[in-house]
Amino acid sequence: MDGSGKINIAIDGKGVCRLGIGEFVIVEANPGEHKIDLEHRDIILFKSSHTINAVEKDNFIQVFATPVSNVAEITSKPDSFENSYNAVTF
Repeated sequence: MDGSGKINIAIDGKGVCRLGIGEFVIVEANPGEHKIDLEHRDIILFKSSHTINAVEKDNFIQVFATPVSNVAEITSKPDSFENSYNAVTF
């Protein structure tokens, strides 16, 4: 972590990527519960773990940093998704 405003994401113990604002990543995973670990640096390092239950064929999980923590939550597909977000490849 370098204080760049990016959030590090790991799913089920495997590092996935570092996302910035307005970026997304596509991850293929089996249905069921998955552990999502998030980490970002502000003045200090914020780490959090979240359990997500992927039950749909395509699940949209919104991750973001707050002033004192991180959030990971299943959400519906955002409006204008393809025009509003940039894919990150890994």
